[in-house]
This record gives sequence, C-alpha cells and structure tokens, in this order.
Amino acid sequence: MNDTIIYDNNGYPAIDRVEIMRSAMQPLIEAKRVGKKSVKAYHVKCIFYSAIKEIPMVDNNVALSLTKEQLSTVFQQFVELVAFCNDYTDFVPTKQIFEAFAGISPFAYNNLLSHGSQEQIQAMELIDNFIMDMNIDAGGEGIQKFNATKFRMQAKQVGHNVTLASSADGIIDVLKQQLSPTDYTKQLDEIRNHALESTNKDVK
Repeated sequence: MNDTIIYDNNGYPAIDRVEIMRSAMQPLIEAKRVGKKSVKAYHVKCIFYSAIKEIPMVDNNVALSLTKEQLSTVFQQFVELVAFCNDYTDFVPTKQIFEAFAGISPFAYNNLLSHGSQEQIQAMELIDNFIMDMNIDAGGEGIQKFNATKFRMQAKQVGHNVTLASSADGIIDVLKQQLSPTDYTKQLDEIRNHALESTNKDVK
C-alpha cells in the first residue's frame, strides 16, 4: 500500500477523490475560462481516466467489506464531482465511471448491489438509482442519444439490467392485488395454459 495514502481499517483508501479530479481538470477549466476552447464530455472523461491512477483500486475482498458509511461518503463525493463537471459541460455519469471513481470492480459493484448486507444494498441502490436517473434525464433532454441510454439501462454486468415491463406484468400485478393466494395461483395457471394452447395452435 502507498504510504502517502491513509487507509481505513478494512483497507479502503480514505482520500478526497473530488480534489484529485478537480486538480486534473484545472488546465481544461482555465482554457474555457479564457475562451480558448469549449469543454466536451469526452474531454472530461479522458482527463478522468488519466487521473484515476491517483485513486487506488482495491481488491474484491476489501470492496465487499465496505460499510454503508464508506459507500455513502464515496457517493456524496461522486455527486459533487458530477455537479462540478456539469458546470463546464453536459457530463452524464455512468456505472463504469463510478466504479473507477470508487476504485472497485464491476463484480464488486454488482455483488454489493444484489448480495450485500441490507445496509450495503440500501447504499448501493441509492447510487444505482442516481446513475440511472441521470441517464434517463440525459436521454429525455437530448443530451445523449436514446440508444445509449437504453443500452446502459438494459445491459447486464456493465449496465443496470433493467427489464421493460410487458402488458402481462400489469395483469399479474392486478391479480396479486385482487385475489387470494389460492385464486391467484389458479388464475395464473389458466393464463399459462391458455398461452400454451395458443402456441400449440400456431405450431400446427
């Protein structure tokens, strides 16, 4: 471990990630201030990934031990960075950017979100929802193309694995609310049988 970095008890670096990124972006910010060039989102991303070497990656054992407080601190720093970047360009955060910012792997992100403790899941859901919300807004406002937003929402592992609801999902939700468990199961079986019969007819 780097002696110049303070680590928490579980081996996670306690560093000011926003300050690292702000320092790296200063030449670009100054260029825009004096009117030399406009700042594009890809400029910010290139600087971000260049500066990321200052943020140590942690192994999965450390990442999976992160507390709610540690995740919340990193999230607040991330929100601050996103707000800072959007003062200069239309910057849309992604899951990959958060992972690099937090110094964790995609495996750790997905595992904490799906299989962590209740407190870890609560913290990760807030992070995941923020990123999804920003992407949906960016797609709706034309900041990024709809297909890019759709991919980030639906892709597994690298995205948020969001499944679009079908009309059948709505019917099932209504059945759950209106019927007893026994009647609900019976009605669901009838729907399945009807679907199978229709499929068999189409095959014939």
